[in-house]
Amino acid sequence: VDNFYVVTSGFSEEIKELLRLSVVLTSNNVFRDRQLQGTFFSSSSDEIIGIISNKAHPKIIISAIEEIQKKIYDYKMITISAGISGKCPDIMHIQLYYEQATQALKQKVFFGNQSIVFFSDINVMETPDALPYSFDSSKLINAVFYEEEQKLISFLDDVFNQFERKMVKKYDNIDRLCIEMLFILARHAVQYNIQLEDILEARGETYFYSYNYDSLSTKKKWMLSVLTELNHMIKQIRNDNASIIIRVVKNYLDENFSNNSISLELVADIVNKNPAYVSCLFKNKTGVNFSEYVAKLRVNKAKEHLGDVRVKMYEISSMVGYADASHFTKIFKKYTGVLPSEYRKTAVGHEG
Repeated sequence: VDNFYVVTSGFSEEIKELLRLSVVLTSNNVFRDRQLQGTFFSSSSDEIIGIISNKAHPKIIISAIEEIQKKIYDYKMITISAGISGKCPDIMHIQLYYEQATQALKQKVFFGNQSIVFFSDINVMETPDALPYSFDSSKLINAVFYEEEQKLISFLDDVFNQFERKMVKKYDNIDRLCIEMLFILARHAVQYNIQLEDILEARGETYFYSYNYDSLSTKKKWMLSVLTELNHMIKQIRNDNASIIIRVVKNYLDENFSNNSISLELVADIVNKNPAYVSCLFKNKTGVNFSEYVAKLRVNKAKEHLGDVRVKMYEISSMVGYADASHFTKIFKKYTGVLPSEYRKTAVGHEG
């Protein structure tokens, strides 16, 4: 039964046993209806063993197994895969041929659920002990820490496609690949004060959890779920950090708008960030660029003083951070549509 532990998660032991018995019963019924010699029985929680007459043609065996697969899926939406050994000449050698069937079944890692694999297919082909694998660690880090989710999906597709529909005698390399990627990400996550172990523990998992999945697609699906969760957490931290940076910048500007030396470089130095980064971040978070925000802030502060006719125009200009009164006038009109003197007349008139 494919991914038995995942499929039956939350089931009672009684229900699990009924599921196993239904697979056994269905398998025996199909062979009986087709007048094929063979018997099936449950050997472990997720494994059904069948002993089939070696007189049956492989195509007939495949057809019968496909019928079993369809019936089980239609009945319980559960998939099963089959590994088929060579012909056992003597009951004394049955353990060896059981191991052949097990080896063939393990190939579903590459072929996916609902696979039917003959041990002879592995032996006939020039099958390596294990497939070498490779991935670009910098691309992995970029995909998880700096890219959108779709880029992460594409990256994992490229990595796992190395194994697609390949036969090997040992398939542990896939799990080693998963573990290696997780360790690389764990080291990089520390700089964000994230412990990948904590994420996995909260999920009830470990670095080695991919071993619980018995197909390439489900291993990839699990990796994607872990990496996506990490990706979302990084984005949240970045968003929170960005909000803190913007709050610090705004507070500084509110308190120091009268300083005519205010510049993007100055505030970037205060928050210990690159000016280009602060500029981009500020625009994304506030909707206006840095210089426009400062100008509007100063104009609004100027409005508060323009109602007091005792304060000279050049004094107001200096009070809001403009050493050049003519430049202040130009900026004020740009954002209000009127000259400071015109705004004063209107403001004083309303007060009167």
